Amino acid sequence: MGIFSSNEKRRAWLELAKEVERVGVDHIPCSQSPDLFYPDTMDGKGAAYYVKIAKRACQQCPLLLQCGTYAMEFNEEYGVWGGLSPIDRKALRRRPNA
Repeated sequence: MGIFSSNEKRRAWLELAKEVERVGVDHIPCSQSPDLFYPDTMDGKGAAYYVKIAKRACQQCPLLLQCGTYAMEFNEEYGVWGGLSPIDRKALRRRPNA
């Protein structure tokens, strides 16, 4: 989890949940098909295909930035968050700050 305590992560998660409630769960793609956003257990092309679909669905989400920020900040290892796959997040973490 890095330098953050579990309380900080819990607080951030609750803030994200409040935003979901404010926007309405019906407008959040991952709430409609949660398994689609966690294809990490699939092998080969199947997982890549579902990651692509999930990333595309994220583009329609009103919480795209908040979700992606949460995943980056708290080093989420699995799933598509804010339009970013685990591979995308790993690559972003490796980039030098501009």
